[in-house]
Amino acid sequence: MERILIIDDSVANIKILSNILAKDYKVSICKNGKEGIKQAIEQAPILILLDIIMPEMDGFEVIKKLKSIDSTKDIPVIFITSLTDDESEERGFSLGAVDYIIKPFNPIIVKARVKAHSDLYLYRKEIENLAMLDGLTGIGNRRSYDRHTDIEWKKAISKQYAFTAMLLDVDYFKQYNDYYGHLKGDEVLKNIARTVSKNLPNKSDYVCRYSGEKFIVILLGTEKEEALIIAEKLRQAVENLNIPHSQSTIAKKVTVSIGGMTKSPKEGEVLDDLIDIVDRHLYWAKGMGKNRVVWEYNRAKDHSIIEISMLGDFKIAIGDKSITSTMNRSKKMWLMLQYLIVFKDKEITQQELIEVLWPGEEVEKPNYALKTLSYRLRETLQKLQVPYARELIVQSGGTYHWNKGYICRIDCNEFERLCKKADKEEITKVQRLILYKKALKLYKGDFLQGTVPEQWMFSTQTYYHSLYIKALHSTLKILQEQEKYEEIHSICRSVLQKEQFDEEIYYYFIDMLIKIGKPQEALKAYKHIKAMLHKEFGTQPYEKLTELYNEINQ
Repeated sequence: MERILIIDDSVANIKILSNILAKDYKVSICKNGKEGIKQAIEQAPILILLDIIMPEMDGFEVIKKLKSIDSTKDIPVIFITSLTDDESEERGFSLGAVDYIIKPFNPIIVKARVKAHSDLYLYRKEIENLAMLDGLTGIGNRRSYDRHTDIEWKKAISKQYAFTAMLLDVDYFKQYNDYYGHLKGDEVLKNIARTVSKNLPNKSDYVCRYSGEKFIVILLGTEKEEALIIAEKLRQAVENLNIPHSQSTIAKKVTVSIGGMTKSPKEGEVLDDLIDIVDRHLYWAKGMGKNRVVWEYNRAKDHSIIEISMLGDFKIAIGDKSITSTMNRSKKMWLMLQYLIVFKDKEITQQELIEVLWPGEEVEKPNYALKTLSYRLRETLQKLQVPYARELIVQSGGTYHWNKGYICRIDCNEFERLCKKADKEEITKVQRLILYKKALKLYKGDFLQGTVPEQWMFSTQTYYHSLYIKALHSTLKILQEQEKYEEIHSICRSVLQKEQFDEEIYYYFIDMLIKIGKPQEALKAYKHIKAMLHKEFGTQPYEKLTELYNEINQ
């Protein structure tokens, strides 16, 4: 039997309604709004009968609260009342009520209206549940993951329990499909979905199809040590299916790689950040040989990850060892490496590379010279013990490209990702500030600033610098709203020497000095930027700075 909740301070009304409905439904009762909201969250009834006139918290306030909570906002609410005026009825409907039942109660009317709205709710839930299922595997789909996980993440923050996410990816699945056919591939996905679902230990745990051959598993309240055991159990369970896979180079059967992480989230932390880390762990699991679980990344000990820095000086590091300082810096070789990394998402023709490496020069046998340079670059990387050195630069069909099949972390890509995520409208200011601070920490200087400038670098330098300036201004604005003047002071002091003509930064700096009671320092800073602008550009400070100047002199 489905559950219905009655919220009414009248014992007589509760008794009458309970007698009318008890044969068809489980009936829960509450005598005040606060307790009613609590029970609605805990019991998830299919319908709520709510009195309007109650002490402390009336029915209108209760329904407002119910409609603001994710887990209760869709539950139909029928007002029970003796009020018959149009204004009360209109207010109730505008707040989200689905119907009214007028006192004294007519049992036939009560049963009919409760049945109509509860049946409609259950039908709608059934349709929604079907829309949340993956048509192939029968488990939750990406939409189900998005809705369910958002709710659970908020619960984990409020109740401070562990939240685990892990991504499973089928190894060499494209090769499997190409060799055995897509129908067989579909069967593999269905088998893995059933196997993972069967091996989840708790009712609160769930698995969804994330995309293609990738699955996501969420464990709630499971600590890290236990989560790791579960992840390894899932990996082993898939391998134990013994599904033949002759095209796999790691095992002649279907296997999965798993990346995961466990944490107890705090207020302001974003679920997407956790999933980004989990996705990176999966990426590392694939790059380290596949058919394994990766839960943490120790950069200092990991000698399979290539770390590339392009914001500021160009650096390459393996684990905690920098190879940049030991590399024989042939300018052409170095330039070729940089160009291939920057444009790693495209195949570069021989002619394009020749024009970049030997602009305006007459080169005898340019294609041969390029091939020789490429060979020397691979050999140099090999001598420096760079992982996959001879495979990082791919030459085929008259083109060159960077091999993205190997694990390589590039700081400017991460910087761009953080900036774009911070610009999303749906995130809070607290989350936005966290993302911007992470991005600013990565920006060690302009793109390839220590490299002899080449024509192709200028547009890229401008792009990343514009992202940096936008992140900087946005960070200062949020800190100003939060009245965090010490942080504003620290940021402005560190960047004003480089961004000495940026009036927006001076605006936040001078405003901060005024707010902390240092008008003379504020005036000095204003006169400084005014003099520089006049000397360099023949211009006056913009309006916002002038307004601050007038404020100082009042």
